[in-house]
Amino acid sequence: GVQEHLARVAGNAYVAMATQHFVNAMLNQHEQPAVLSAATKLKLTGAMREVVNDGMDVLGGAGICQGPANFLGAAYTSVPIAITVEGANTLTRSLIVFGQGLNRSHPHVLDIVKSVHAGDDLDGFRAHTLKLVAHAATNAARSAALGVARRRGRGSGSAADVIAYHESQLNRLAANFALLSDATLAMGGKLKFAEFISGRMADVFCNLYMGYATLWFASKQGNVPGAHKVVDFALSRLLVESQEAMDGVLRNMPVPLVGTLTAQLIFPLGRTPYAPPTDELTREVAQLLASPGPVRELFKESVFLSSDEQDRMTMLDRALPLCVRADEVLKSLRRERRQATAQEQALIDEAEALRDVIVQVDSFERLGREIDMPASWTASDRPAYDALAGDGVSGTA
Repeated sequence: GVQEHLARVAGNAYVAMATQHFVNAMLNQHEQPAVLSAATKLKLTGAMREVVNDGMDVLGGAGICQGPANFLGAAYTSVPIAITVEGANTLTRSLIVFGQGLNRSHPHVLDIVKSVHAGDDLDGFRAHTLKLVAHAATNAARSAALGVARRRGRGSGSAADVIAYHESQLNRLAANFALLSDATLAMGGKLKFAEFISGRMADVFCNLYMGYATLWFASKQGNVPGAHKVVDFALSRLLVESQEAMDGVLRNMPVPLVGTLTAQLIFPLGRTPYAPPTDELTREVAQLLASPGPVRELFKESVFLSSDEQDRMTMLDRALPLCVRADEVLKSLRRERRQATAQEQALIDEAEALRDVIVQVDSFERLGREIDMPASWTASDRPAYDALAGDGVSGTA
């Protein structure tokens, strides 16, 4: 149960970190990626919501007891702000990412529109329309070919094989997306109002963008031991989501036969080539996140840790390696059936003391306006006690 939450946190966090670095690299090159910026905000705030929800499931009751010790409660209450401010995610997904991006990024659509607006540019209209048809035919052939010739397995499971596998799948899905984009043009002006279809197309586009960003980031990080497991987990989820989104577009295409014919070119061997991460991979990723090591250090690069040793996040970071070592000592003692040495006992005591502090939640003697009451005030002065009949507190029965 907890491992599922931890694995999703790791996968989402890695993709978010990769996308952040990818966008920053573009900005450093003085690019102005307007649609990609919208896609980044849309998907990363959505991933943040899933991460926070998973974190709350792991924390349990400690996540709802507000106070200095609750390091996740404030993030949980602020999630709706990120989702709705600076471009509501529903609007961005349904109208902006694909609706505006298609006209701007397609190599021929904007030229056709310009020729129509010119009013008398019939030759230009014909030329650009023929280019559009040729482009669609090329996309159809490439989509079908990559659907058959895509890489089928991860080889030995090494980092290089995992990266090669997912690069092959993303190339295939990019070709599928290009063909499906051409197919949606058959809807004409209705596409502008088909928000279900536009939203699904936006999902595929965003997943492709974040998938390539993840591969780019993994190559920049070099050989971080275990990181390819997180990459495999995260990209496997993106592949499944993209597959389901494209299937939804094809099944709901309003133009007769277009969806059916396009599906044969996108899924020539069936509609379900991808599967979610296996239980084994999920366990491995969760263990990487819950154990000291290079993967955790990679994630910590984007985490603020206070210099105050009483800060709960700082305590958690310090406690993990300490408690892991203490648990290893306890296992060794049980296995060898002996007493702990003085050094071992000191380690165990330090870990237990720190663990005992961390599992505590905040409690307060006074709440709300009670904080400003005189020093003589006690809990028995609360108005709620007046409702207790016959207990001698209020003086009434």
